Amino acid sequence: MPFRAASLLLMLAFLASAPLAQEAPTGTLRVAYDCQTGGCDRDFFQTELPYVQFVRDQGDADVFVLITSESTGGGGQRYALAFSGRNTYDGQTNRLNVSVPADATEDDARRALLSRLRLGLTGYVARTPLAERLTIAYAAPEATGEAAVPEADPWNGWVFSLSGSSFFQGQSRSSSFNGYGNFSAERTTEAWKTRLNVFSSYNRDAFDIDSVTTIVSETSSQGGSGLVARSLSEHLTAGFEGSVNRNTFSNFDARFIAGPAVEYSLYPYSESTQRLVTAKYGLGVEVAAYADTTIFGEIREVLPRHAVEIGTNLSQPWGSVDVSVFGQQYLSRPDKYQAGLNGGFNVRVARGLQVDVYASASYIRNQLSLAAGDRSPEEILTQQRELATNFRYFGNLGITYSFGSIFNQTVNPRFR
Repeated sequence: MPFRAASLLLMLAFLASAPLAQEAPTGTLRVAYDCQTGGCDRDFFQTELPYVQFVRDQGDADVFVLITSESTGGGGQRYALAFSGRNTYDGQTNRLNVSVPADATEDDARRALLSRLRLGLTGYVARTPLAERLTIAYAAPEATGEAAVPEADPWNGWVFSLSGSSFFQGQSRSSSFNGYGNFSAERTTEAWKTRLNVFSSYNRDAFDIDSVTTIVSETSSQGGSGLVARSLSEHLTAGFEGSVNRNTFSNFDARFIAGPAVEYSLYPYSESTQRLVTAKYGLGVEVAAYADTTIFGEIREVLPRHAVEIGTNLSQPWGSVDVSVFGQQYLSRPDKYQAGLNGGFNVRVARGLQVDVYASASYIRNQLSLAAGDRSPEEILTQQRELATNFRYFGNLGITYSFGSIFNQTVNPRFR
């Protein structure tokens, strides 16, 4: 038996180390990409583009492709692909765009990206020995004999969306339910952005402590927000924002905030898919009606306020950064304010090594809505009411290191 087991292990090791069934042709272009959006399917790209070899790390690549996206006015996505050559292709760059509609499926998105990958890589493949096997096709439009007339838009650029979701789980002594609904309307042009959003959420948790005691936690919130913004230049935007909401957790029976705001972009807005650094300042008024009397003895109040936010969003070959710092203060009560930062970054530290960091931290001095009175242990444990605090924080750290063969481009969908 030991001899048979050893023989079996040797046979398996031999089979596992057999040459790859699918190897890259000689002179194949090596391509690495960083997909900072949805729609990328590595196996699909490799199957449809067998004349290039997709590698994990850009340090092994002849061409690096940075893929980003941003929302369009119609609710879809506009993908931007930035090609940059390495090694013998150094200095050879290209940028291509492609858009998909709001109702695009995952297959629609990956095929749209594939079409631009194929087109963008053609100039690089043309400089390899495989160029002799490369052909280019052109699909000519059908001749109608009539001049093209722009199609009339019965919605005048407006896009509406309805969504809803629910989550539920339970066992013999506990149950949980969460429901959420949302309606949005948006119209985006080069000069104007108009947005309206309405939402509602409900949460219920129940715990059976014993045969006669059940603890039930219920929280709900409803509200809406609106924005009208005008583009003043490639670097400057002015607008008016407003929101209204009700939130049992934060003791708001009704809360209304409205006021003008201005935003300055260090780089032109047209470069937003690669780099965006903005500073935004808003001045407004808050009208609050509380469900219970607050710790300051208020049941309703009017509070002038202002806020500032500085944000950075970078998408570069070395990684991405999305970080913002913010501050908010009540003008009638300057000692009541909040300041913080949130965001993260993904950075390629070395070959095969990536670091992901996300963090959020706030210094809080503006909890004017806290209800007076003590909280029961049940309210604290089930988080039914907001508690007094001077800070909040959250953090996440991830490290990924990959190594091994850069030549294996086999696609095998079995046991996925």
